[in-house]
Amino acid sequence: MMRLAPVLGRQQAHDLVDEAVSSALSGMSFSEALNKIPKIADVLSKEEIEDLFLGKIHQNMAEIFTNQLLASIKD
Repeated sequence: MMRLAPVLGRQQAHDLVDEAVSSALSGMSFSEALNKIPKIADVLSKEEIEDLFLGKIHQNMAEIFTNQLLASIKD
């Protein structure tokens, strides 16, 4: 959702991820469900979606959020 929100807006990103969760609950993998939603596929490539599930992305998130917070404070 956080990768989609800057492009699609927070609410639409939330709704689309919720739609993907529902699809995943019915038997498809979450990454497949994300890839099958056209509005998500327009923003994130299949490779970018797969990267979301890799540890390296999660390891860097704290640093990214910290940098964004610090930048907003300096403004």
